[in-house]
Amino acid sequence: MNCPSCKSENYKAIDSRVLKNGTRRRRYVCKDCKERWTTFSTGKDAEPIVRFPPVANRRLSLEQVKQIMLSGKSTLSLAAEFGISHQAISQIRLGHSYSYVYRQLQEEGCALASSGCVLCDQCKHWEQGACGFGFPDAGDDFATDCVLFEVA
Repeated sequence: MNCPSCKSENYKAIDSRVLKNGTRRRRYVCKDCKERWTTFSTGKDAEPIVRFPPVANRRLSLEQVKQIMLSGKSTLSLAAEFGISHQAISQIRLGHSYSYVYRQLQEEGCALASSGCVLCDQCKHWEQGACGFGFPDAGDDFATDCVLFEVA
């Protein structure tokens, strides 16, 4: 399997579970472009159905991208406001998407929302050096993309 966005083979599974109907759901993240996607499969030899957040499904204007990068609002409220996934909002805020706008705002000396990056150890669910929900890749700036994050 390759990343649906950049076609890289450098990815990792971040979650895998069997749903009530017997379908296996696996969530992946690309280590190169940070795209996240989900596959659903039934049976051993079934071809997985790939689904991923609507990052490219909605075009944002330059002003909207700047508004997201500079906003102090939460990732979830911005996702609802702009009609895109919270993962897409995180990618924009971190400069992984629309990187040219991110660099331009940095050069202009703007205070970017991601500069105060949220870290897992600042979450109230962070216990004894690990995520209380058991996320295997928690740590560093993972919390900027976590919908379960709550300030300690």
